Order: sequence, then C-alpha cells, then structure tokens
Amino acid sequence: MNSAQMNCLHITRLTTVRYLRRTGFIPSSSHLPFSLLDCTVWRPFSVGTTRGFVEHNSCLRVMRDAHPTSARHPVAYIHPFNVKSSFSVLARQNQLSPALAVRARQIAMTGLCHSPRYSVAPMMEVTDRHFRTLSRLISRDAVLYTEMVVDRTLIYNEQLREYALRIPPLPNSSSSQHPVVLQLGGSVPDELEAAARIAAKYGYSEVNLNCGCPSPKVAGKGCFGAALMRAPEVVAEATKKMAAVLPETTPVTVKCRIGVDDLDSYDFLRNFVEIVHQRGGVKHFIIHARKAILGGLSPAQNRSVPPLKYGYVHRLLQDFPDVTFTINGGFKTLSAVQEQLDVGVHGVMVGREVMDKPWHALCDVDRLFFGRNCTPDDGTILTRRGVLRDYTAYAENEIERTGCSIRAVVKPLLQLFHGEPNGKIYRRAIDECLRDPALSVGDIINRASSVLSDDVLDAPPPSAVAHLDKSVADDVQVCAAFEHRQEGL
Repeated sequence: MNSAQMNCLHITRLTTVRYLRRTGFIPSSSHLPFSLLDCTVWRPFSVGTTRGFVEHNSCLRVMRDAHPTSARHPVAYIHPFNVKSSFSVLARQNQLSPALAVRARQIAMTGLCHSPRYSVAPMMEVTDRHFRTLSRLISRDAVLYTEMVVDRTLIYNEQLREYALRIPPLPNSSSSQHPVVLQLGGSVPDELEAAARIAAKYGYSEVNLNCGCPSPKVAGKGCFGAALMRAPEVVAEATKKMAAVLPETTPVTVKCRIGVDDLDSYDFLRNFVEIVHQRGGVKHFIIHARKAILGGLSPAQNRSVPPLKYGYVHRLLQDFPDVTFTINGGFKTLSAVQEQLDVGVHGVMVGREVMDKPWHALCDVDRLFFGRNCTPDDGTILTRRGVLRDYTAYAENEIERTGCSIRAVVKPLLQLFHGEPNGKIYRRAIDECLRDPALSVGDIINRASSVLSDDVLDAPPPSAVAHLDKSVADDVQVCAAFEHRQEGL
C-alpha cells in the first residue's frame, strides 16, 4: 500500500467515524427504501477532478431494496472525502433508512469500519496464516480471526513474535487480508497491555480477548479463557488497558461463553457483559451460546454437550441496544446464519464448518451477507482453480521467505474439495506427494488437482449460477447511478 492509499484510508475512516459520532445521524422518516452495506477492497476512485484510492470498508455504500423479498441493488456511493455533504444530500432526498442509521451508529459505537455479519472463529492449530490466506482468497469480506496467541509469547519470545503477528499480503492482488482480528489469551491486565502494545504496529482490525476457551491448559493451569468469566472486573481492567495502547481505529472486543459450570443463568451473563462494557469500554461481544464446563469435559465435548441457548444472546440485544453482538455455536448452513441476522443479531461466527468445508462455507458469503456481485474486481468468476493458482503463489513465497514446511502450507487445502467427486483421491494424492522431497509445493498442488474434473475445478459458487446475469445488470445500474449522484455531491 503506497502513501497515497494510506492517506486516503486515514482521511476516509476518520472523517466517517468522527462525523457520525458528532451528529448521531438518524433519519426522520420511519419507512425508507434504502439500506446499507459495505465493502472491503481497494479500488480506483474519482469524483470530478478528485482521484485516488478508496478502501470500500470505509466508503459507505447505499443499497436499495426493490422489494422487501428481493435481492438488494446498489445504487449510489457516499462521497468518501466529503461525508457531511453526502449525508446532507441523502437526508434532503429522504434517502437514509433505519438500516443505514443502525450501521452508522455501529461504526460510531465500535470504531469498526468493517461489518461483523459473518466471521470465521479462532481455532487452535487451524486458523493460522495459511488457512486465513485460503479463506481470504475465497471470501473478501468475512472477518478472519487468528489462533489464540498467549500474551507472554509475544512479550518474551521475540523469535516467534514476527511469525505469529505478521499478516502476509495476498498474492497477485493489491488488496490486504483485512479484516483480520488478533485474539489474545491471558489473565494479567499488565501483561495483556504489554502484548497489545506489541501488536499495535501490525495493523490488526481488532484485538480480541479470549474469555471462552474451556481447554484445561487455558482455563485450568493458565487461569484464563472461560475461567475469566468468573472475574469480570479483571476482564474490564484488562480491556481498558489494552484499548489505551491501541490505535483508536483498533477496538478491543471480547469472546466469551454464556456461562461457566454452575454459573449459567442469564443474570450471570448479563452482569458480565454490563461490567465489561461499562468499566472496560468493550462495545462488541462475540458469544458462544453454550456454557463452558471446566471439569470433566474435553474441549471437543464442550463444543457439543452443553445445550445451545441462542435466546440468551437475543435477550442481550434488547438489554444492551448500544452494544454489538456476534453469536457463535452450531451453525452449519448459510440459511441458519441468515436466520440469526434476521432476528437482529449483528453478526454470526462459524468455526468447524469452515474448517471442514472451506469452499462451501465461504464461497457465497460475500454475495449473501455483504451485497457483493458474484465476480471479483477483474471480472473473472471465483472458482477453485483460481483459488489454487493464487494460493500456490502465496505458498511458494512463504516457503522462500520464512522457511516453513511444505506440509504446513498445504494443510489448509486438504478439505477444499470436500464432498466432490474424487475429493478423497485428491487428499490421498496430496499425502503421497508430500512424501517425495523432490516435489515443490506447485508440483504437489498440480498433481493432486489433476485427479479432479474441469467441472469441479471451474464450478462457480452456487449463487453465481443463478445470479450472474443479474449481477452484470446491477453493475451497469451502479455506474449510471453513481455518475448521476456525483452531480448532487
């Protein structure tokens, strides 16, 4: 990212957030035909003689509902360099919806310039830099979380620090991997503050404190993770100190359970959220809707044995209207995710389903939940052949730069063709190729993918089949409406 892009990002993000904070812009009309979505990629931008680059994460995009049950059609962009003028024009034309007001308040409340509608859960030994890169090549908008990084690891192990925190660039693209969230584990506020100070220079979208992991190594000997729910005052002190050393645009969030052992009432959860929100300044909670049982159940059992109680999270929405809530636990289909968003939850976090079926869990996310067209910026269709091509470029660069093992960098690809014809043969081919030290990562991927048919490799996301023609028409509508809107700005 060059200096011009950085300056543009700084101006756009701060102007948007500061203006919304100052005005609390809310439309007077109770029924308007517009709603708001946002984007996350850099694109050239021009208004009259003003030219530059805009991160669409920061540039608000207005969408119009042609009919309550129909897909959303983009019709205008808010001028990123003159937010006040843009909002004034839209207000005069009565074109700010309740959904736009909600999203505007969300930006002002959390400092987030990305939407939390769909996120990939932090998973130990899964969501490393390699898995996150594969996920980002499939979805440009899903919020990605790191594995949990223990605060003392960052403080005392300088050798692992750079490897654990550096966010690698995307191959063959000017886009970054953001939004990416760093999850920290720890229980001593001063140590978490020190770890956050170290992490600040790496530019994460958020820093998240783990208050939900039930592993004996974490909640037992480590006395953090889910065990921290018993000490909300400590969590509040830690998050407050962490926020003090992070940039204003990098909020601190908390991921927790609905309870711990016998402390599983709604009042217990509500008290935890209230203390951490009011004293610690946390405005975004990611809640796994199961309690954690710290004695007698393994981490795997803690993901299935305690019953899900989505109703607890739904009640929090009513009790804390100014707080953002993401719900986690048991979501296996995109329709189940949509049901939660329809209820009013701000975001849904998915874990094991993405690990087991990365393509199926992510390929339709951008269109369904973030309003993107089916085609990437270069006009090509998203396919697994293209994902493999770009991931190969990433893998070769990572091996050369860091010396990481080929096995580690190929691991995320094992489930890319889950459920497809010859999918098991593809996985066996990777395993066999890994035994030959003479093969490069490119050789391994090419040989393994050769057992798959062109129909599988070139198949677009399911939604693209039905919506491709409509997406092209929408692009034409966006361009025409944007040109028309420039005159009013």
